[in-house]
Amino acid sequence: MPTATAPRKRRTRKASTTVKQPRKSASKVTPEVKEVKKVRRNLTQLNGFELAILPLIYLEGFAKLVLKIV
Repeated sequence: MPTATAPRKRRTRKASTTVKQPRKSASKVTPEVKEVKKVRRNLTQLNGFELAILPLIYLEGFAKLVLKIV
């Protein structure tokens, strides 16, 4: 004769009571920036390092312009 078995119990998750705090991002912390003055000089007044960097600056600006159009 078959014997009666007890019904299976359901497993339930415990209710979580923890509240997640929002993360603090580093982007909200902004250091104070001093005013920047633009300096314009002639090519004859630039030193060797500035003359070497100059084509790279123009190339970067040109690349940005081309990528913006495309």
